[in-house]
Amino acid sequence: MLEHLDSLDDATPPAADTAMLTRVRDRAARRRLRNRLAAGGAIVATLAIAVGGVAVARDRNPKLDVTNPAPTTASSGPTPTTSPNPVIEGTTPDGLHVRLTLETPSVVVGDNIEARVDIRNDTTETKTIGVGAIQCVLDIGPVLRDSHGRTVVDGTQGVGCYDMGRSIAPGGSTTVDVSLSTDSVEITSDQRGKAYQLSLERISGMTPQWSLGSVPVDVIGPVLSGHIELPATTFTVGESITGALVIDNSTGAPVHYTVDCNGEKPWSVVLADHGVHFDIPVAGVGCARAATVETLPPGTTRLPFGVVLGYPSCSGGGPVTPDRPRCVAGGIPDIAPGDYEIAFEGSAAFRALNVTPVSIQVRAKA
Repeated sequence: MLEHLDSLDDATPPAADTAMLTRVRDRAARRRLRNRLAAGGAIVATLAIAVGGVAVARDRNPKLDVTNPAPTTASSGPTPTTSPNPVIEGTTPDGLHVRLTLETPSVVVGDNIEARVDIRNDTTETKTIGVGAIQCVLDIGPVLRDSHGRTVVDGTQGVGCYDMGRSIAPGGSTTVDVSLSTDSVEITSDQRGKAYQLSLERISGMTPQWSLGSVPVDVIGPVLSGHIELPATTFTVGESITGALVIDNSTGAPVHYTVDCNGEKPWSVVLADHGVHFDIPVAGVGCARAATVETLPPGTTRLPFGVVLGYPSCSGGGPVTPDRPRCVAGGIPDIAPGDYEIAFEGSAAFRALNVTPVSIQVRAKA
């Protein structure tokens, strides 16, 4: 995938081009197909466990088939090995041998980092492990860190585990698929990608603390460009205007992005006044639906939007800000006539999209 694996910790990874992004997408597509096939096998395994009297409730179905090969010698510590994909090995405090194989050394921001974890019992005692995601199987999870050691994505939390566990005999082994979202990774418009380190770490608060060595992974920003189209540039205070965000995807491959459980997309178009964005507040309510993944196809896409030329909220007694003035008797006051902008905001894959704001003039109501 990359010509020099030993240089992945460089703060400036190689520039992404269409060929690289296509290869990354092809690898991700093959990985997603493998996950779907593995999920079917996990359902059969779950039914078998239920018949044996083990109650399992989980929200994921990674592959978990225990086999019983001849015992092998355990590693005394993290041991990098030579492989087409980066690999790291180590031994947990209770003697289970863990081998992590990174199956996506490079991913486009917004796609998931995919890895395989092989677990082997090299002890002479039967061990009990969990069922489902790696967080449930071994009480560990994937963690992504930047070149300064700062945590960028913590995958050890947020997974519910409700099972009685299962046994893994001496010499037995199992495999668990691991997936980590890159939606929160920040790739700015002046970057083409950044180098990170992926590891497995024990869930915070559990003792003894333990972590596997890390493998390098490169997160690439998609090559996107865009502009805002409006029907006019002069409007009236309080008017609702519609327009289109036009995005050119020059990667030659689809760009995936997540729409959260509240329907919020990783991009928006808002009113702005001298660089101050009038962001619409989003209530922190419970999710009524699952998050979904949408696709930005190669080529040009027009995404419609609507903007109200007014303040999104007001302050009844607390502090006031340029986008949140003091409330008046009638509620939210009107914005003052004058010059404003229609501006773009992006996160995840859209953070690297540089869209020039469009200047507009807002007139007083007649």
